[in-house]
Amino acid sequence: MDAADGGGGAVRAADAARRSLGCDLNAAAGDVFAQLQSQCGLVPDAPTLVVVEAVLFYLSPPAKTKLLEETAALLAAGPPASGLVLTDNLAPFVRGPMRPAAEGYLQPLGLALDEHSTLWGGAIQFVRARAAPSE
Repeated sequence: MDAADGGGGAVRAADAARRSLGCDLNAAAGDVFAQLQSQCGLVPDAPTLVVVEAVLFYLSPPAKTKLLEETAALLAAGPPASGLVLTDNLAPFVRGPMRPAAEGYLQPLGLALDEHSTLWGGAIQFVRARAAPSE
């Protein structure tokens, strides 16, 4: 049974593909996944892959940080199979190709970096991450 049927289970892929949430990520950062849960049936304890592709370019630095913190919280609440893949720009926080710079930004947000590479001297960051282990 799926969430659309009121059974509390995960939304079927066919149903989820027809749902979308239009929002200004600069204004909604920090509340995006709550909106996805209430309006689109996101199931926080289901394995989830968050894909961030060429959207952070358009966010203010505070909104960028809030969205990534919110992603980390979602991943921490979900099963270990959940993760983040990111192909985007992390400026002004990360401005070079070095992995330690990316780790230094993402770790305090609650994200553990599994894989990292860059393009164009670090202008584009390629990241695979998961929720950082609890201390």
